[in-house]
Amino acid sequence: MPTPIVSTLWKPRRLGVDQDGPAWARALDQEPWQATSRELKRDDGVRVLAATLKGQPVVLKFYRHDSIFVRVRSRLGMAAGDRHWAGAALLAAEGLPCAQTLALLSRREGRQREDCLVLDRLEGPTLLECMALAHRGQMPVRRQHTLARAVGLEVGCLLAAGLHNRDHKPSNLIVGFDAQDPDAMPTIAVADAQGVRRLEGDKARHTIRTQATLIIEAIGTGVTPRRALIAAALRAAVAAYTARRFAGLSVEEALRMPKEDERRILAVLPSGTALSAWPMIAQRIRLHGDPRPKVDPLAGSRTR
Repeated sequence: MPTPIVSTLWKPRRLGVDQDGPAWARALDQEPWQATSRELKRDDGVRVLAATLKGQPVVLKFYRHDSIFVRVRSRLGMAAGDRHWAGAALLAAEGLPCAQTLALLSRREGRQREDCLVLDRLEGPTLLECMALAHRGQMPVRRQHTLARAVGLEVGCLLAAGLHNRDHKPSNLIVGFDAQDPDAMPTIAVADAQGVRRLEGDKARHTIRTQATLIIEAIGTGVTPRRALIAAALRAAVAAYTARRFAGLSVEEALRMPKEDERRILAVLPSGTALSAWPMIAQRIRLHGDPRPKVDPLAGSRTR
């Protein structure tokens, strides 16, 4: 894969609230951030780096537009960086945790074009890394169940907001644990919002896909969660969805719903409702084919 273009001034295309476009452009061009940056991912024309710009920890996503088709999409505001920006805006509007979009910049060199999406860096492990710890028995069982409930509550709130995520895989979700209270409900935040869409068309299919994606990547990387954890997540998702849609609970309240409230909500639903989606999720997983990712997101952690 070609390395990012190293000349030509960056130009802001989109800016977050109160963000200084020229300042981000100067930082990308002039600050020595590449010397201390850390590559997080390189795949399908995208290079993702953790870096420090303007004294701020950020994630930089470089999109190289080598084909005419991709360049046209970028000029029309339909490229990958634009889709991420739109998805993050949908999540933020609903109060759902995600990486804050700071700036989207572009530069050209001859006929080549490159975009750079600047994101606030979320602190914490990915959900997939946490699942790997649980799979190896390196996470207390109680915390595993709390984490499973947190994932379910996030999914329930996402779907109740009329949204779905085509790429809701564990490596794309960042877990924020409370350092002061290990038993507190962790935060689940979306790192890459490119696949977030409005729930339209075949809503049932999109709903099942969002939930199945959480398990497919885990299977493909050898860290399949225990059935008890899957059941805990499904119950929490149904409870959060019900509370948001029919009881008027706020997103903040639903994301931190106590287990007692979850039980009360599920008790008034028809028997079996909480796990009724599992057969369809399991079928989606079976039909997916080879679940192994092209690039192993756990490659770094396996060598530690």
